Amino acid sequence: MSEQSGGSGKRRRRVFGGRPHKVSVRLTAEEFAAVSALAAARRLSVPALMVVQTLSTREGGGVDPEAERSLLVEVFAIRRNFGKLAANINSIARYAQGTGEVRSTAAVALASVETMNVRLEEFLVRLKEFFPGIDVTR
Repeated sequence: MSEQSGGSGKRRRRVFGGRPHKVSVRLTAEEFAAVSALAAARRLSVPALMVVQTLSTREGGGVDPEAERSLLVEVFAIRRNFGKLAANINSIARYAQGTGEVRSTAAVALASVETMNVRLEEFLVRLKEFFPGIDVTR
């Protein structure tokens, strides 16, 4: 996960021993405006933006906060939709067990399962792009 601060309402994760090194940077008004605008767009504080940007450019490290946020939004949406779908299927199954009849909504639920499967497969492709080498075939 990215280390967020400021605008997102989240703090960077604590690390054992704290962060003993402080860096002070002087910027012109134009530089500060540009950096502040980028930080606000990414919902980070200026110091957090500088850390994330620096660490994401070094070899093998860092995470793009926008890509991470996008993936998290998608995974939680998929999870929420699967939960709703599972509740719907349980309701259909209870009705069928109790009456011996299958509701007409069963076909819609089946189509929803297929749609969610496609969405999940697309998410896994994006996840593989985000984390090269990850095995998502299980």
